[in-house]
Amino acid sequence: MRKVGEPDIWRLDNQQEHFLVIIDNMASMNLDLLYMATELTGDTSYADIATQQAHKSLKAHVRPDYTTNHVVDFNRDGTVKKCMTHQGYDDGSVWSRGQAWAIYGYAQCALRSKEEMFTTTAAHLADKFVELLPPSGVPLWDSSAPQPCPYDASAGTVAARGMQMLYHLLKDTNPPAASYYLTRSFKLVEDIIRECKTAVASLDEAGNVTWGDDGWETILQHSTINGNRHSPRPIMDHGLVYADYYLLEFGNEALKLGLDKGNLKMDVIAKSETVK
Repeated sequence: MRKVGEPDIWRLDNQQEHFLVIIDNMASMNLDLLYMATELTGDTSYADIATQQAHKSLKAHVRPDYTTNHVVDFNRDGTVKKCMTHQGYDDGSVWSRGQAWAIYGYAQCALRSKEEMFTTTAAHLADKFVELLPPSGVPLWDSSAPQPCPYDASAGTVAARGMQMLYHLLKDTNPPAASYYLTRSFKLVEDIIRECKTAVASLDEAGNVTWGDDGWETILQHSTINGNRHSPRPIMDHGLVYADYYLLEFGNEALKLGLDKGNLKMDVIAKSETVK
């Protein structure tokens, strides 16, 4: 394991010998693409590959305490060569967006595959994510990094969307747990909006944009794409498309749940066992 302070040799794959897999592979545009391929073609081999990879990552990327490894270097025979990070603080730390990708990804795989193990895993990952939140309620870039540590709003919006999926997975079999994850998802987004919302932008008749008093060009500020000190291009505390995209995805799902036009207040939905 690489220790803090050692040079980061961001190892390229040599697929004749070993290959790298990131926890990000669990999220929406990776394994879910394979499930969608099965849905569109009827060929179940795509979904089988996705489910097999999710099981593999469960053993390799998810640690016994339900924190996650960012990168796993696999030998050609599928055994683990090394666990490491590229965007987190160090190899054994808890990179918050990686944890969020895992919540989202396992909840999504559970919806697709109906495997209860994936639902249970997503719930444990979400519980750990909440446990590691600072008092502000906005996730830090890496929960193990020295303080002060910048936020990563994108980790919060990804995780919140994953918790919405947990609500759907659990509402029929475990309504109290479903209500908890829905409530927690909204609390997470509320905290992020309070701490990270940018100033209102405006568009004039000529099509020129004024970005507001703070100059941010995103909906949310305070994300961190990569804070690793050995990265050739560390970028911290900035706007990030992931944060905005998953905030909008979260909002779209909230509308489907009946939160538009004040029809249902958040606390009523969260306590209800019958919302579909």
